[in-house]
Amino acid sequence: MATPVLEVAPLNKQFVLHAQGERQIRVLDGLQFALHPGECLSLQSPSGSGKSTVLRCITGNYLPGPGSHIWLAAGASRVDLAQASPEGILGARRQHIAHVSQFLHVIPRVSCLRLVMTPLLAEGLDESRATRAAGELLEALHLPERLWPLAPRTFSGGEQQRVNIAVALAASQVRPRPLVLLDEPTASLDAKNRSAVVALLKALQAQGSALLGAFHDEDTHLALSTRTLTLEEHIDS
Repeated sequence: MATPVLEVAPLNKQFVLHAQGERQIRVLDGLQFALHPGECLSLQSPSGSGKSTVLRCITGNYLPGPGSHIWLAAGASRVDLAQASPEGILGARRQHIAHVSQFLHVIPRVSCLRLVMTPLLAEGLDESRATRAAGELLEALHLPERLWPLAPRTFSGGEQQRVNIAVALAASQVRPRPLVLLDEPTASLDAKNRSAVVALLKALQAQGSALLGAFHDEDTHLALSTRTLTLEEHIDS
């Protein structure tokens, strides 16, 4: 079997509730899994059981607990995201990871089209090619062209989510990232737009990207996942 794109061996995470007498909640305790090219591992558990925490530990938004190791294949080498410096994590995210979060985080007053063009320009496309590629991606996600010159802060929830997906996956249209992290990518979408997102993700999967996702939407889970990992409930200590 091919070398794993991602190997978690293990992942621990606990939170300290300072306002509740330093109470500790162990969210992840010895979690282990490996993820190979072309796979989609679906994280399943009740809300609040740690699915998003797993993804945030991988991206570096949460600091993994003691004893954690998160090995990411980074070209010809491997980097341990649980032990890497902030600069190392940022470099891995830029070069090797695409991350679709639940929420739109954008600079106000920047147009929808320009937001999607930005990662394409960073991949080396010139202005003309980036404009064309961004438009094709927005069309594939059923974003009306009349919205492209507008800042997405004024868009509906579903429209904002599709912009978020376009921005997150734009660079992968030029150079597919080995790892794609998905945090409820279709939560605000209707069936037609869910299908459009699934088609984009399946195309990346076919090119060898490994997908790791937290899905509440059963249709998306069934369409993409090749394996399922069920997380345990929180363990109080």
